[in-house]
Amino acid sequence: MSRTEEGDDMALPLEYIEKALPAVAIRGIVPIPDNDIRLEVGRQFSVNALLEAEKNDNEVVLLIQKETNTDNPGPEDLYEYGVVGKVIMKIKLPNGNYKVKIRATQRVLVDYFISQTPFFTVFVKYQPTEQPDTDEEVALIRMIVNEVIDHADEIFVNGKTVVQAIQGGLTSEKLANIVAFNLKIQEMDKYKYISTGSVNERLKMCLSDVEKEKYIKELENEINKSVRQTIDENQKEYYLREKMRAIQNELGDKAKKESEIDELREKILKKKMPEDIEVKAIDELARYESLPQNSAESGVIRSYLDLLVDLPWNEKTDDNNDLKNAIKVLDKGHFGLEKVKDRIVEYLAVKIATKKTPQTILCLVGPPGVGKTSLARGIAEALGREFIKIALGGVKDL
Repeated sequence: MSRTEEGDDMALPLEYIEKALPAVAIRGIVPIPDNDIRLEVGRQFSVNALLEAEKNDNEVVLLIQKETNTDNPGPEDLYEYGVVGKVIMKIKLPNGNYKVKIRATQRVLVDYFISQTPFFTVFVKYQPTEQPDTDEEVALIRMIVNEVIDHADEIFVNGKTVVQAIQGGLTSEKLANIVAFNLKIQEMDKYKYISTGSVNERLKMCLSDVEKEKYIKELENEINKSVRQTIDENQKEYYLREKMRAIQNELGDKAKKESEIDELREKILKKKMPEDIEVKAIDELARYESLPQNSAESGVIRSYLDLLVDLPWNEKTDDNNDLKNAIKVLDKGHFGLEKVKDRIVEYLAVKIATKKTPQTILCLVGPPGVGKTSLARGIAEALGREFIKIALGGVKDL
């Protein structure tokens, strides 16, 4: 589209007028020869071109817009390659638009625009088909035919039509055109098929696009299989849980288990645990609810939930920081043990002075009955704290 000429047709060279054709700008579809294109034409300049085509044996040039949202395209908005088509059906709709069926017949290159009003008139050059290597062409045809027969429904918009066309016998160019037009690829990706002259190159592009579509289809199948498997597993789990509830109900255990679950849930929520701990506890409660009563894992989860509920998450007491009172309490409960009591008093003095718990941990070691637990009780009493005894690792006497 190197230039635009407007004016009286009589001023044009005779050969240009003889080869001039009205043109329709189309968007969102790429016409390819040997295929029928159905369009609804509503823009006035395109309607005028259709009406003008009646004077030219119903021949019209189909030009492809670069951008679909351009309502009033100029030469710069259209691709230079298009197709000549013959209008074989035209129906006027109630809204004034025309529903048309056009059979694309030949690839063309627009040399220049003769006029743009009241419709596009273009001078076009028909593009011949190049057939450089016959042996390569035969090999490509065989490969494409095999792919069409094996994967027609997967890679084509209308696989049945493509198969029927092949069975009826096609030239290599018609094969390339029909396969390209029906491929499930982005519409504008098909433009390469009307801008390429070599039929072998077009057949290679068909094979490449077929392989790409097969790969995409495989990915889609894998994704669908994964999604279906997940859904099936969820449905299976739901079914089994419902079955288990029905069995529990028959055995009379349902009410007991539900009451136990509700009680545990209430205790968890009342404890006001840290958010992440509470979420974990609720998740474990859901697992516990789904497990059979006599399951080994059920007992482990129940013990874990009981521990979480028993821990004093937000319960605390104000410390009594009177060191003399601490000495008095320790002396009242224990005779002797001066070194031990001095170390405890020293520990408490550091805690009271710094208002922080020292990083060191008091460890009372000795055989049963020497006063380890009673000293710990004395420390708790001196500070005004509640005494809590926790068995670690199954060892009770700590």
